[in-house]
Amino acid sequence: MMSYRVLIRREIYRRIKKVKYKNNKILESAIEVRFNQVENFDRLLLLLIKDIDFLDIKDTSIMNLPEDIRKKEANLRFKPWKNIFVKDNIVISVGPSVLSIVNQNKYNGWDLNFEWFCKQFSKIKSSTNKIFRVGVRYVDFFEGLDDFLSYFKLKISSEFSIDKMSLSEKATIQTHLNFDDGCKSNLVLSSEALVLDKKGGLLDFDVYCEDENISSEEEVFKRIDVLHIHSLDVFDKITTENLKKIIS
Repeated sequence: MMSYRVLIRREIYRRIKKVKYKNNKILESAIEVRFNQVENFDRLLLLLIKDIDFLDIKDTSIMNLPEDIRKKEANLRFKPWKNIFVKDNIVISVGPSVLSIVNQNKYNGWDLNFEWFCKQFSKIKSSTNKIFRVGVRYVDFFEGLDDFLSYFKLKISSEFSIDKMSLSEKATIQTHLNFDDGCKSNLVLSSEALVLDKKGGLLDFDVYCEDENISSEEEVFKRIDVLHIHSLDVFDKITTENLKKIIS
């Protein structure tokens, strides 16, 4: 019998083929896992940099705070402490309770980013307890689109859709989506964003699963595969045909 993982990957490739855009506007993407706080963060860091040629390691801004605050404050619990810069426009962000593989600037495509995540998470899995959350995030920046919100099909009520409303040029819309399998998504649309001194529209959304019963490495990879499929569906369903033509 064909494995669950093979079936999932086939479904991913089928959908990627369907919604693949050559002129994508992805500014940043990330794959993240959150877990119970490890006691020895330095060991975690050493495991991650083993056998890779890293370009640099930098503290994140959270390291300006005392360690006891970093570890105890609830809103800081899943913040990364270190950024490890490697090739392929990849940054490995890690803290005592979080690992993220972040692809900045030029988008690598899902396969390469997912490969980076699998390799790095496999190094530290035995050092982590109880996984709380896995997630996938995309940030897209669209420059030079007038009436930015009209390129999306989100509705804010049963009677009024975005393109029928009088919104300010600086409007920001945030919404939450729920999937039948328990996964969720947070989505933010901003009609006026500034990136590297360039003005444009921003789409920022993450798809995630919160489940304390995720225990195995294989289950983490399966969940992330599913989240990737959901992220493709989210983008496909909320964007208009006009926007899809622009990025095709």
